[in-house]
Amino acid sequence: TLQCLAQRAMMRERGYEWQLWSNYNITGSERLGIPPADVVSPLLVDQVIEFPQDMRQLTIAIDEIQSAFPGRRSLSNFNTLFSQFLTQIRKREVECSATTQFPQVLDYQVLLQTDLFCRCETVAGGRGVRLFYYDWWGQFTGRMDRRRWPPDKFDFDWEWMMPGTDMGFELYNSSEVVVPVFSKKRMAILEAEGWAFEYENDRDRIHTAPEDLGLDPAEQERRGATL
Repeated sequence: TLQCLAQRAMMRERGYEWQLWSNYNITGSERLGIPPADVVSPLLVDQVIEFPQDMRQLTIAIDEIQSAFPGRRSLSNFNTLFSQFLTQIRKREVECSATTQFPQVLDYQVLLQTDLFCRCETVAGGRGVRLFYYDWWGQFTGRMDRRRWPPDKFDFDWEWMMPGTDMGFELYNSSEVVVPVFSKKRMAILEAEGWAFEYENDRDRIHTAPEDLGLDPAEQERRGATL
């Protein structure tokens, strides 16, 4: 997460004009002259699969992606829709980066759309990050051999040392919880974390989380009643 934020911050400093959308709160820093994310929403993954018309020429940062698309739920409607989103984001000039501690639990459909895998190691207490990049499908290196997933540490294609990543500590709250999209109490947890939502009526409030799962109406009703 720290490396992802630092990289985005450096891109902003260098005049990268595309918007940044994130599922966690990137606050920016007045001291560093770095603006906050243009769109911050804990429901971001729910929104992008609908291909909103204003989703053009931007970068998307998803923290803890395994909380949305684990391999155990690979047949869920939610996972399938997101994989289709990844397949066609080039048509909207959208780039997506995501973080996870456990890439081995990700949905295989997400892996199919992964161009670059990056293993990160913090240096000097986060003041730098050593990056090991893997061209997963060989699009840049021409390597077409089958690799293990996650890739072996020393089978990387590029190594890069990124200094100054400690500036990322000012840009986000490392204690922020990314709630699983399939949690029965997703909205309640988010509200307890300080997020505020508006509902047209109580029934919408009860069913927000179950409907996000792509469940059939009977299952939505069963799960909604338990919130």
